[in-house]
Amino acid sequence: MRPSSGSDRGLALKQFVDLQSIFRARCMSKCYFQFSSTDWVFSGAAVEAAREGLPAIAISADGDSTAQTPHTTLTSEPNSNLTKSAEVYSNLTVKFLAELLLYGVSEVLPKNTILNVNYPGTAHCPTVDSFKFVLSRVNENAAVPDVITCGSNHLPTEDKVIGSGCYVSVSVVDATNKADVRAPIQAAVWNRHLSFFSCLP
Repeated sequence: MRPSSGSDRGLALKQFVDLQSIFRARCMSKCYFQFSSTDWVFSGAAVEAAREGLPAIAISADGDSTAQTPHTTLTSEPNSNLTKSAEVYSNLTVKFLAELLLYGVSEVLPKNTILNVNYPGTAHCPTVDSFKFVLSRVNENAAVPDVITCGSNHLPTEDKVIGSGCYVSVSVVDATNKADVRAPIQAAVWNRHLSFFSCLP
């Protein structure tokens, strides 16, 4: 399934819902997916899912682009910034989940891990193609080496990634302590989706 062109205002949301169904069906109720507009809401549900052995993914978006708005805004205000953001984020999520499932459901994520994904605002990133995904870490820690990417053994923090423009941060988090995982587990995610990730400028 590919992201829509945005010509149909309802198609983006439909694709997002459809992909959630496909994701759950392919995982045969053995995966967990959560979308929220606030960071770290995943701490409860996604952490528990990962602890139960379910691949858990939490996706958050910039608050300025995701203010609480009735879903009817998609049709009643089709040209509003919030509607446009909803379309971009839903299509971006379709693209991200499609990549995760590209190589099958087996070992989508290492055991007891969560993917924490953060989208930046859409003001300067109007289309799905505007965005690139960057492997990141939640907290900076110069004393701990990360997987070697982009010529460095230290991953950028989530704040640095989403503050750099149209870049989506993807952090691998330990479900047992909510901390960044060590390099070998980061490497498992990096190597599986090597061609999907980009480097910051």
